[in-house]
Amino acid sequence: MSDLPEVLASEIAYTIGDREFRFARLTAKELAAFEQWVRKEAGKTAIEIVREAAPSESPSIVSAVMSYITMGTSGGMMKDYTESIGGIVQLLYLSASKADPEITYDEIAERIDMSNLVEVRVLADALASGGPIGGEGKRRPPASKGKAGRP
Repeated sequence: MSDLPEVLASEIAYTIGDREFRFARLTAKELAAFEQWVRKEAGKTAIEIVREAAPSESPSIVSAVMSYITMGTSGGMMKDYTESIGGIVQLLYLSASKADPEITYDEIAERIDMSNLVEVRVLADALASGGPIGGEGKRRPPASKGKAGRP
């Protein structure tokens, strides 16, 4: 039962690189925003693939790409992007922007490198799934602000 507060916490302070961020659990609102981001990124990739294809390959490539995009998040696309570096950063950005609307995608992205990629992937998964937040020594409950003890 010692992990229960971690699982139920709605917000947590977590250090990535040289900066502490406040991350909040992702709700349906942020997950829907992530889904839209995935569709947009997939569309950009599709356009590039079609542009680079030989004219004789275009019809079959367009058909395959459109099938992948229309399959959307019900298929493997969401999982593919959730496991990508860009997807991890996007999930963390959506979470951190709940606590700090002024934060930018780049502020998070520039602090992630190969030395902490696995750790932040676990964090992004936990924020999206509601599971326990890992990273022993990197996390702590957020400091309270104000008289009511609200973060």
